[in-house]
Amino acid sequence: MLDDRVWTVSCNSPIYSEKWADFFIIYHSSSGATHQLNGFAGEILTLIQKHPVTLKALLKEIEKIFDVEKYAEVELEVEKVLNDFHELGLIESVGREG
Repeated sequence: MLDDRVWTVSCNSPIYSEKWADFFIIYHSSSGATHQLNGFAGEILTLIQKHPVTLKALLKEIEKIFDVEKYAEVELEVEKVLNDFHELGLIESVGREG
């Protein structure tokens, strides 16, 4: 069963980002930290910045952006990215879908 948490950018932590060729540079204003993200993680953060989103909705969008061959592996990678972003304070869970 897919995780039904709804993810959004942390409300008191503006994130500024710049996309380069195949990576993103982001600045997390509340921590003062700068991070370099690969294109995959950068696209996930961009989607979350647009509006709150569930894992299921993220996977649908990722399928549109990238040529997805192994859905289960992509799901695990997206979950890992979400957990990493959460640990860094970039995103937060704002409830559950439904």
